Amino acid sequence: MTEDEGKDEFEAAARLDSPSAAMSLEGAIQSAILFLSAGYDTTACALSLITLHLAVHPEVQAKAREEADELKETLKAAGKTELRCVLGEAESG
Repeated sequence: MTEDEGKDEFEAAARLDSPSAAMSLEGAIQSAILFLSAGYDTTACALSLITLHLAVHPEVQAKAREEADELKETLKAAGKTELRCVLGEAESG
């Protein structure tokens, strides 16, 4: 196979109207399960590492708590609740 033949096959597979680009229902379900489990795993891992870091470094934990309290007071002064902020992020996201 020449380089041009490989390029043509790649371009054909990349086009959305290509028959090889169609995904079966089983393939879509498998992809969804993979994305959900990968997302769950990375989120759990990140939260575990953050918790460990905060536990090992109490000075970082204190600063993070101070910043969170400041943000909460700023939101309260602006008349916003945490729920409104979360809903606003969900709508814009």
